Amino acid sequence: MNNLKYLDMTSAIRTGIFLLIIFALPSLLFANEYTIPTIDVDVRVTDDGRVQITEHRTYVFNGDFSWADYSLPKDGFTEIESISVSENGTAYINQNTDETGTFSVSESDNAFIIKWNYDASDTTRTFTLSYTLNGAVAIGPDWSEFFWNYLSASREKSTDTFNLAFRLPGTLSQDSLYTFTRSEADNFDFTYISNGYDISGESISRRQSARIRTLFPTSLFDAESVSITHPNLQLESVLADEEAYREA
Repeated sequence: MNNLKYLDMTSAIRTGIFLLIIFALPSLLFANEYTIPTIDVDVRVTDDGRVQITEHRTYVFNGDFSWADYSLPKDGFTEIESISVSENGTAYINQNTDETGTFSVSESDNAFIIKWNYDASDTTRTFTLSYTLNGAVAIGPDWSEFFWNYLSASREKSTDTFNLAFRLPGTLSQDSLYTFTRSEADNFDFTYISNGYDISGESISRRQSARIRTLFPTSLFDAESVSITHPNLQLESVLADEEAYREA
């Protein structure tokens, strides 16, 4: 009799577990998920040595979402200003709340964190983040360089399509513009134009970066608006440095 009660209890427990799994399956199968398939970056170096960066990030949402954040390492510049977030031309308000249509900027020891609030459900949205960097360009007597990581190797999602438009404050010949890719990804296509270049890449893992070193003539700047910050920056030394990097 006791054995029969034990078997009945075991059967009931198994049935309960089975029903629990059945009821849990829909929430597991339809859990909130998102991807960031496309990232487009516009970079403009101004004639006073500043760098304006605008990043368009396309999110595909499966489920309900209300906020996102972006981490910008405190590295490679002296000051950041004019941080903004927008969507389809509508600016988000810089306000430290959780209200839809607002964003906030906070700091950690190593990064600026931009967080914005929205209301999205089973849809595709493109958010635009913009900021201006001071002290990001190394300015030498004859040559200047901007070395930046446009895709972090610690991103939360992989990127299907990456596009970069890099523009300088004046025109130059292609043999006066040098670009060096220091990236785990090797599928970038470069197109050179009179005042910069375009880059496109596909299927970039979240563990792969897009670090680009760009070298161009200092004469493109307004001489009265900039000063020499790296007097030892020379073309020959940069070329030797890149060759050593590739050999290593």
